[in-house]
Amino acid sequence: MANVLEMKGISKIFPGVVALDNVDFDLRSGEVHVLLGENGAGKSTLIKILAGAYVPTKGTILIDGEEQIIKKPKDALELGVRIIYQELMVNDYISVTENIFQGREQKKMGLIDWKGMHKQTEQVLEELNYDLNPKALVGTLGIAKKQIVEIVKAVSANCKIIVFDEPTASLSPKEIETLFTIIRKLKARGIGIVYISHRMPELYEIGDRVTVLRDGKKIETHDIADVTPEDLVTMVSGKKVEERDKECFATEEVVLKVENMPTVLNKDEGISFELHKGEILGITGLVGAGKTELARSMCGIDNLGPRRLTIHGKTVPVKSYTETVRNGIAYLSEDRRGEGLVLIRSIVDNISLPSMEKVTTGLLIDRKKEESAAEEYIDRLHVRAPSGRALAMNLSGGNQQKVVIAKWLMRDADILIFDEPTRGIDVGAKEEIYRIMFDLAREGKAIIMISSDIDEIIRAADRIVVLKDGKKCAELADVQNLTKDAILNYSFGVS
Repeated sequence: MANVLEMKGISKIFPGVVALDNVDFDLRSGEVHVLLGENGAGKSTLIKILAGAYVPTKGTILIDGEEQIIKKPKDALELGVRIIYQELMVNDYISVTENIFQGREQKKMGLIDWKGMHKQTEQVLEELNYDLNPKALVGTLGIAKKQIVEIVKAVSANCKIIVFDEPTASLSPKEIETLFTIIRKLKARGIGIVYISHRMPELYEIGDRVTVLRDGKKIETHDIADVTPEDLVTMVSGKKVEERDKECFATEEVVLKVENMPTVLNKDEGISFELHKGEILGITGLVGAGKTELARSMCGIDNLGPRRLTIHGKTVPVKSYTETVRNGIAYLSEDRRGEGLVLIRSIVDNISLPSMEKVTTGLLIDRKKEESAAEEYIDRLHVRAPSGRALAMNLSGGNQQKVVIAKWLMRDADILIFDEPTRGIDVGAKEEIYRIMFDLAREGKAIIMISSDIDEIIRAADRIVVLKDGKKCAELADVQNLTKDAILNYSFGVS
């Protein structure tokens, strides 16, 4: 297959930072080329250069063998390059067809040709074998269908290259299957696809080749069938992965008892389970099964009327999240940037925020005491940053998650609810988060781990609760012998 894209010797230097250092990358027509690396490895910078958002400091770009100068996004669009970002660039207030032809509306006799554009939209959808009403308001669609709108927009503009940036982060297994079917159809049309994801199993399902970046440099390119997941993790992190069995530190002591906990999806029947000291209890299910809703109800974030928890044998009412925190429970939201951190404040400020009484004298904050206390957790969790005064917004996803964990450890929470703890985190940082969780369990902390990633749940949990439609449909203790298919059967309601 001929190369549709060649990026040669690409470097990008920002003030004081070398984001890319002499990187080569090529893409063949009709292939899926996976771009893999830790957050901060240079993936986003490389893609932004292709998209015209950044101009490279040096290097050349060839499309269909001809050198091109891409100085702005319009240049990339005219050359047939489309980027489908994780945060979808659709307009919720107009129709599917209007989104697809926005900025390039077709006219007939001086008037916008709505009939013709609807017909073209229908044709592309038919080719992709996807049922979607071209006249539907995009704001009424789910994430998966909005993503299809972006794909149809790219295909209808005769694109040559599509970049998918973490496309499955918010999709259910069934939606992922549909997306992969469509990607295979795009390959058959000869479109070259760059695929960015941290989810290792799907890379092997959809990818043809893989290029690994680390610290702004290209490490290696391989046919994906020729490398193991362990090989890739080693290339990404620069460290050899050591295989080891996960230890279980759960004891007989029940630290949390949840009985008939209502959620916004299931206000009547509720959900019940127990959590033991030193245990990692996994809660999984399809997107929309009610996992986050359960956590929010337990913590008093969602107001659903009178509820109770039994904590260390003592029954307490669920009044508010503030009261829940006082009772030793911490919720680490899946939206760590929006709910877990104050992005414009420093690492130290974020870590000390829930524990101000520990670092204040009267009405004044003892800055030395605050920094000393926070630095203990920065060191313990290996938060990588220039200093404790670095802003949270400038950290990678993995380091942001470590800061969220640190603030609740400083607060002395002994029951930690991790909601999608590795979402948007690179493969190397994922293992660090797992290690932190295992270490906390070893110390006697009790952990609830909520995740839609079944491989992750099997990897980390001691026991698993499966939710479906807001109800508990299974509780599985023999995790060592569980398969992904078995959990999916419960999730889909297959006996």
